[in-house]
Amino acid sequence: MDMALAEFTAVPEKPAFTDSIHLCSKCCRKLGDDGKGLRKAVKAALRDAYGDAVTLEKTDCFSLCPKGGQVIAAYSKNQPRRLVILEPDSELPLALDYLLRLPDFNSSDR
Repeated sequence: MDMALAEFTAVPEKPAFTDSIHLCSKCCRKLGDDGKGLRKAVKAALRDAYGDAVTLEKTDCFSLCPKGGQVIAAYSKNQPRRLVILEPDSELPLALDYLLRLPDFNSSDR
C-alpha cells in the first residue's frame, strides 16, 4: 500500500447547508448573461436571509418556463418541494421566502 494513501482516513462530514435552491439552466441562458445577474441576486438574498444554510445550484431545464420568466425550485428535507416562476417584476425575497418556509398545514398553499 502506498504510504501517502495510508496516512489519510475518510471522515464523513455533514454539508453546511440543509436546503437548496435550483435555477433552471435554460432560463439562465435566456437572460443573455448566462444568468449571472440572477444568480448573484439570488445568492445575495439567500445569504442575507439564511446565511450558509441554503445553497444555490444550476440544474437542467424543468420544461415549465414561460416566456420572460425563470423557474426556480427549492429542495428541503423538512418540506414539500416547490417551484416558483420569477417574472421580471417579481420580488425575489418573497419568492425565496415562499420556497424555503416550512409549510403551514392549516393553510391551502401547499
